[in-house]
Amino acid sequence: METKATGISNKIIAYLHSILLISCTILFCCCHKITKEEEVVGKINDNEVFVLGNNFVVLKLSIFSKDLDNIGVCFSESSSTPLFVDSVAHALFYDYSDDSYFVRLENLKELTTYYWRTFIKKENVFVYGEVNRFTTTGTPTGSWTRMADFFGAAREGAVGFSIGDKGYVGIGIPVHYLYEWTSFCKDFWEYDPVTNTWTQKADFGGGERAGAVGFSIGDRGYIGTGSAEYVRPPQTPTGLNDFWEYNPVANEWIQKADFKGSARHGAVGFSIGNKGYIGTGCNKGSWFRDFWEYDPESNSWLRKENVPPAVVGQGSIGEGRLGAVGFSIGNKGYVGMGLSFYGLVNDFWEYAPSSNHWARKADFAGGERLNGVSFSIGNKGYIGLGMWDYSPYELTHDFWEYSPDLDIWTLKERYPGGGGCSSVGFSIGDKGYVGTGCNGFPDLITQKDFWRFTP
Repeated sequence: METKATGISNKIIAYLHSILLISCTILFCCCHKITKEEEVVGKINDNEVFVLGNNFVVLKLSIFSKDLDNIGVCFSESSSTPLFVDSVAHALFYDYSDDSYFVRLENLKELTTYYWRTFIKKENVFVYGEVNRFTTTGTPTGSWTRMADFFGAAREGAVGFSIGDKGYVGIGIPVHYLYEWTSFCKDFWEYDPVTNTWTQKADFGGGERAGAVGFSIGDRGYIGTGSAEYVRPPQTPTGLNDFWEYNPVANEWIQKADFKGSARHGAVGFSIGNKGYIGTGCNKGSWFRDFWEYDPESNSWLRKENVPPAVVGQGSIGEGRLGAVGFSIGNKGYVGMGLSFYGLVNDFWEYAPSSNHWARKADFAGGERLNGVSFSIGNKGYIGLGMWDYSPYELTHDFWEYSPDLDIWTLKERYPGGGGCSSVGFSIGDKGYVGTGCNGFPDLITQKDFWRFTP
């Protein structure tokens, strides 16, 4: 319990921190003179390494400018002060959600340090940013093997989980071309990795939908929430809150107690031991970060500590999120990434049921994104794919391994499948499985290919 003396001490410390922050801000403003070039062209505010690979990097640039003629990055492995006459990469696109430009450098050397800095140009006047550097990673490990295509219709927004030595995929929505959406799906399929075959099972008891949560507890599977309403982005559909249990032996669905939180879609879920967890998501413009525990024995829901607010940009708060990813390793759960009301995020959090507490871990190294895919194998977690720019629907196929013991991310072999967004993923034994999903802009065509991942 906080004593009165401790409370006063904390207030004094907070006051001193505020004075120090104000002093530093004044000092910075006094020391930085606006140059003549900056008056004409503009100012480079900030830049960062957004995604780093073995032979590529995506850089994020933050610029205050006026009608520029050119924006990009100068880079060199030999010169510590690269100029426009050196290698140059131009900005690919502009993200209106957080006033950022993105640049992708390709065909780089592995395990090599490059110096780089942003440039902006207007009327033959250049302004350069500060020199930064990055070192490319080594060759990614892991391998992908194509398995039998998913036997149902191509789709995105499905759910996937495993029970014992079988995998299960169902529901979702097909897309044919540029938002020519058809009806939602309710079919449900079992995958046998030994025979590499798909078998259709009883249709999902809750009917057609997409964007639901699925996980398994023991020898039963569970699906809940989601939506069966289509609206064009950036609008968000009406969510659902029903919750169903699947018995693979009887091949039947049994309705369980409705999810206690508000109806929603785009939530995240996983199981730890004999309990299931669902949280975050969105419903008709309402963004959530509440988090709930399901007990199958008592068929009841218990509210737990909220998922921490989404961290947007330079530490600003975005509250709830949708399209996040989640998995469990041992007795801990993990949630990260997604889309908040203020933009995409890449923060990553660990949940401990024993203390009902969230702890922030190393940000996802692949950068901000939503609707990625995730699963765990042994004591490692895996996250990849997803949409890393929401307005032009830019997708990525990178794949990453998370080690909770070291709190580090390691780049793995790139996913070779067609779907880059809203795919399904699960693990069986020491292998992971990923499939379905939607390909990139401008086609937005759903896929049905299915792949096995060996770490």
